[in-house]
Amino acid sequence: MRIAEHVSTAETNDGLVLLDGRAGTYWEMNLTGRLVIETIQRGEPLEDLPGKISAQFDVDPQRVETDIGAVLAHLIAEGLVAQ
Repeated sequence: MRIAEHVSTAETNDGLVLLDGRAGTYWEMNLTGRLVIETIQRGEPLEDLPGKISAQFDVDPQRVETDIGAVLAHLIAEGLVAQ
């Protein structure tokens, strides 16, 4: 997985903003979304992320996995992330 070429990122205090240069839109991501994007940017496997986020935020790993899947599906559908 990778961030699409027409997308740039900017860190914020609360997470990350994805800027879609092709559509002229932006997407605000919370801290968890930021961790997903940074994991993709580093080329690391996403499979390890639910456990890391769960430990950091004391959230059920299954819920984190479901939420990550939903975020990724949306990012892919919007053309922000390519497989």
